[in-house]
Amino acid sequence: MIEQVGRGRRGHLRLTNQSLYRNLLDDEYWNFATRQDRGDEQWDRRWRLIAFSIPEARRSDRDALRAVLTRLSAAALAPGLFASPHDLTTALRAELFPRHLDSDLTLATTTSLTHHGTTIERLTTQLWPLDTISAQYQTLDRVITHEQRHLGNDTEPAIRLAARITILTALNAALLPDPLLPAELLPTDWPGPNARERVRQLEPHLIAAAPTPHP
Repeated sequence: MIEQVGRGRRGHLRLTNQSLYRNLLDDEYWNFATRQDRGDEQWDRRWRLIAFSIPEARRSDRDALRAVLTRLSAAALAPGLFASPHDLTTALRAELFPRHLDSDLTLATTTSLTHHGTTIERLTTQLWPLDTISAQYQTLDRVITHEQRHLGNDTEPAIRLAARITILTALNAALLPDPLLPAELLPTDWPGPNARERVRQLEPHLIAAAPTPHP
């Protein structure tokens, strides 16, 4: 089985059998990435601002809120101010309900946003670790190239399983920290969509049943 450790996009999957791909595929974040890659999610060119001010006496609530916003890949513009090109309202309400933090938020939407005198569109590489994420996708691409030859039915089951695990671990490493910024905000050679599409093309092999151990 796969055990989910942590909630939301920043949670991670602990691998215990072959179902990693199915768990990731069912996750709304993966589904959003798929829709975005195929042009079904168009950016409305609006920035969503999330602001909060929580007193020191409620530090645990404040830390929890920051952790949620970070997990949702919102960019920190100031200690109590985050921004995202995506509407995070539904995700925030789902995440914050246990602590009733929704009442502490101020939400706003704008089509013009500057930060330290520069439009935020020009600051994406400073606000998000795009270089690191790009490198992870390039690693995923190399892993697929190396491991896909081991996914055929003529390969020993244990080797096929190892190849699936290797590919999906590399996918997790790239996808989980990815803010899935709109294409307008990314470098023209951004490797994410192509690498993710290569994973989708391997889906029949990645969700194949793992070998049953002999007693």
